[in-house]
Amino acid sequence: NTEVFFPRKYMLDNEESLSYTWNYFVGFSVFDVTTNKLLGVIESIDDATMNVLFNVVFDDSKEMLIPASEDLVVEVDNENKLLKMQLPEGFSELY
Repeated sequence: NTEVFFPRKYMLDNEESLSYTWNYFVGFSVFDVTTNKLLGVIESIDDATMNVLFNVVFDDSKEMLIPASEDLVVEVDNENKLLKMQLPEGFSELY
């Protein structure tokens, strides 16, 4: 497991004392605000290297790797399990 520092502004008030890891987001859908597209669901976290990645599944079986970076996270919707990210232009077209 990998510890991350997550902005408090995205946490629910009653969860402020919890510490999250990137694994918290497994099962969340990823929405790219750059393209206004729902990309898929985070199936797992790849933390085998220094650069942690979200393994996102789309179209039932295809996978894309998205950097798990606090800088890319725009909004976290805990209630709807939705992670809004601002990915570089053209990123989703690679898949």
